Amino acid sequence: MFKVFRSSGIEGSYSISSNPLFVSAGCWTIFPAKHRTTGKRVSVWQFNKREYESRLSREGILTRSNQDIVLGDIYASLKRYISNLTKLKHPNFVTVIEPLEEHKSRLMFVTEYVVNDLETIDKSELNEIIVTKGLLQVANGLKFLHQSLSTVHLNINPYSILITENSDWKISGLQFMQKLENGSATERYIDPLDSRMPSFLSIDFRFSSPNLLLEHNVDFIDDLFSLGCLIFYLFNNGQTAMQCDNSSLLDYERSFNRLNHRLNEAASTKNYSHPYFSKIPKDYLQIFFDLLIRGQKSNSDVIELTEPFTIDNLINSSIFNNDLIKVLNTVDTFDALSSDERITILSKLRNCIDKFPKTLLINKFIPVLSGAVSPYVKVNRIKIQNDDKQIITLSLENMLLLSKTISQLTFSDKVFPVVKTCLQTLDIDPVKALIIVNLDLIRSKLGITLTNKSSGSKHYQAFKAFLLDIFNKSVKNNATNEPASLKVQECLLENLRIFLEYQPYSVIANQLLPAICDLFSTTTSLNVKVLSIKALIMTVEGIDDNSLDNYTIIEKVLPPVRKTQSSNLKNHEIFANILRLYMSIFKKLALSKNTISIENQELPIYDVILESLFFEIWKLTKYASRKDDMDSTFLALETIEKFLKNATSNRISGLPQPKNVSHIDRGVTVPLKKNVFERKKNLAHQDIPSVRIKNTDNSLKSFSGKVMSTNNAFGRTTSLTSSTVSSLATSNVSNIISAHAPSSPSSSSSPHSFMMPMKATKKTASETSIPAVVSNGWTRYEPSNESRAKNQDLKSIFEPIKPTKRLR
Repeated sequence: MFKVFRSSGIEGSYSISSNPLFVSAGCWTIFPAKHRTTGKRVSVWQFNKREYESRLSREGILTRSNQDIVLGDIYASLKRYISNLTKLKHPNFVTVIEPLEEHKSRLMFVTEYVVNDLETIDKSELNEIIVTKGLLQVANGLKFLHQSLSTVHLNINPYSILITENSDWKISGLQFMQKLENGSATERYIDPLDSRMPSFLSIDFRFSSPNLLLEHNVDFIDDLFSLGCLIFYLFNNGQTAMQCDNSSLLDYERSFNRLNHRLNEAASTKNYSHPYFSKIPKDYLQIFFDLLIRGQKSNSDVIELTEPFTIDNLINSSIFNNDLIKVLNTVDTFDALSSDERITILSKLRNCIDKFPKTLLINKFIPVLSGAVSPYVKVNRIKIQNDDKQIITLSLENMLLLSKTISQLTFSDKVFPVVKTCLQTLDIDPVKALIIVNLDLIRSKLGITLTNKSSGSKHYQAFKAFLLDIFNKSVKNNATNEPASLKVQECLLENLRIFLEYQPYSVIANQLLPAICDLFSTTTSLNVKVLSIKALIMTVEGIDDNSLDNYTIIEKVLPPVRKTQSSNLKNHEIFANILRLYMSIFKKLALSKNTISIENQELPIYDVILESLFFEIWKLTKYASRKDDMDSTFLALETIEKFLKNATSNRISGLPQPKNVSHIDRGVTVPLKKNVFERKKNLAHQDIPSVRIKNTDNSLKSFSGKVMSTNNAFGRTTSLTSSTVSSLATSNVSNIISAHAPSSPSSSSSPHSFMMPMKATKKTASETSIPAVVSNGWTRYEPSNESRAKNQDLKSIFEPIKPTKRLR
């Protein structure tokens, strides 16, 4: 008949992994596990009885006659280990969560989650800061043991120091500890161990004091000597200071004598220099030699004039008087600190977090910093005070600073979710500004590069949505004048490029651009307004050939810029950047096709440039407050005028020429109809100072020869150069640009000013011009020789006239 056993309490309460983390002390196999209800991670320790019994039987140690005695000693030692560990409650000792469960084939118990011990850990991860911090934790644990419990551990070695997931060192291996009556040394004999027996049945001779093994005394000094041996082990990549085993006291004595000889040689020098101890850090040398030399004999053996060497000497030594160690000690108690204390320590941490090793950053700081933020991101959270906002911001800042050191996988698993949650649930302006200025770091740590934008990857889509979310949240309160909000807007506009790089054109044109234009129109901050103009320039010029189309520029970019207040235009930065924006738009439009569709109408691109840019730049001249601003404006006007002239000339050259009419530049006189000529001649002596001719059908071509002679109408000679006539004839604007200054036919190509004022003068009969040519509805008059000689130095005028109808 078979008995059916239900699963044990431990197996019923915990989900235990089948893959062990490590094996401690050569007997305990440690498995990671989770509580089935709470999900808390723990470590399940298992000792396989059958495996050990089989091995002892094969080696001839276990027989029928001694089976009960041998196995009794083994299981008693293991139970004593668990019992002492369960009774001892201290943060520097391993915490037992579930007591021992004994089964027919195994022993089991549960502790807090541990991931390694000093014997199995990769020694390359143990740099000086980690070792120093760990030794301080061990020293604090021993101080509690020595001074509060008057007990000696006697078994300090690599496998009795366990490491948690937060890189904290915890003391275990308590099966040999001994209490001292009245704090006085006690006699105890340690027998060598049969080499065939499990090593955990005896203390490790390599880390034991001669006071215990050779003098047979149990004293607090024994643990201090063991710490000195442990320091040598940690800084020498796992090599022990004494090479011996637990089976021979004679072997131990010879090994100790060799070590003692080297210690005395090094102590006789000025700086404890000796090749055998060369890997010990300089800061450690003094306390290291004190532990190994003064820890050889019990304090009660001789009367000394100095104070006895105790654990306090170690704790108060210079190796722990380190700013980084002080920060680590404070971080360990972070949950118990007040808000002001948290702000202080987080502020200090910003300046030194890059000095900590990667292991501590991942295992110590990330959990503490994310834990500092987590209470504020809950759904049912209380109102966040200013101190809380500062704690959240500083915690995230430190997380982003340490992210420069950690791997992409660690960042995406442990840091980015915290950052994203804070953005989604908290409306804190400093947090938004912090995230924006670190977007490049976030992008690189998610594995997204400029050359490899994998749009199908999970991280790419997450980052793209993250960018849009932070953009919308940053421009939400664009009318506020609070310094924190303005700082967010400035950060956003200064880092706009990264937003444009990862958004499609539809999002840029329909979401980002309108928000920027609205921010430009509503903000009262001059700096934000200037940055908004620079942002508009960036959208016009485009990122990665993803620039705005002409229609979007005309309909969405230009209207808010035209409405800029006069008081703002007097600011040099705003003035200069608006001019830059106009020229960026001009360069883009100048490369476009001949027409542009606006409100279902095809308009010549030249008209758009003339009315939307040339006239707007002309208006800027009255707001220029500096000479360089005026020079830049004139240069822009000349550039656009040159383009309009060249474009119009090219257009004119492609039109059919009228029959019997010579080329306009040749100055050949052709006969006109007599009645027209006579009618104009009768007006020669009328004193009319100026004239403006209306074009009712928006085309200068419709004049068809109806233009009056400026010689007869004004009593003066006006000669239209070919480039000016071409520009006017095809500009297709609503108002005719008139009042041209006298010039010779050859002067049109010279780089002259087109803003010279024109004075109306009366002409004598001798200065009457002769009609020369009719082309495209225009009549050209050649001035007389006297008029040409008199006015040969005058330059042509291109005076813009404000249009009667403005493009929207």
